This record gives sequence, structure tokens and C-alpha cells, in this order.
Amino acid sequence: MPPNPATTRCPTAGLGSSWTIAPELYKEAFGSDLSEEEVHVLAVRQRPFAAIFEDKPATAAWKSLPSWYLVASEDNAIPPEGQRQMAKRMGAQTVEVDASHSVALSQPGATAEIIRSAVEVTSAA
Repeated sequence: MPPNPATTRCPTAGLGSSWTIAPELYKEAFGSDLSEEEVHVLAVRQRPFAAIFEDKPATAAWKSLPSWYLVASEDNAIPPEGQRQMAKRMGAQTVEVDASHSVALSQPGATAEIIRSAVEVTSAA
């Protein structure tokens, strides 16, 4: 079963359960606040993803390190309520912005600011 209705199985041989986002659904699923040109480039240049569903880390870094989370309130790939729950579980410093899943592209200022905050806090430690 696909991880999201916009995903399709990738025909690439040898990658196991690999997926891509159907190009015609990319804007709705991942970039509703991006320009048509940006969405087109992202949709045609995407690479299959599989490891995010199959690889299991030995330990979760958030259990021992400070964490930050940028909640994208208009995300159609990961429901915002799920993001909020993950951030809370991590004890993350959380910032919420009106953005799609492609928040780093649509809200670069907010993305840079949360990274700056993390750098300042961890550099002081």
C-alpha cells in the first residue's frame, strides 16, 4: 500500500519498495504554495524513496539531543497534527508556519531562523 495516495510504485529494478510522487499530484501533495515552475522541476527531478520506510536507526537522536521542529500547517503529506505530536514527543522547540510539505522552499526565512536558533543554542552549550 502506498504511504500517501499521491505516491506510485517506482518501476526502477533492484530498489525494493521504492516510491515516487505522481507528477500530476505533486503540487497538491508536496508543494501547494510553490509556483507551477518550482513544482514542475521538483516533480520531474525527484528520486525514488524507499529507505525512509525501511531503514531503522539504532537510536533516535532526539532522545539525547535538543531538537527543533518546523510544523508546516498546510502540509498534505504529513498531517500537521501528526507533526505536532512528533514535536511534542521529542520535546522539540516548535515553530509553526503556514506552508506545504516543501516548507524550506516556500518559507526559507522561517527555515533559516529555526536553524539559526538551533545553532545558537547548541553553540552555547
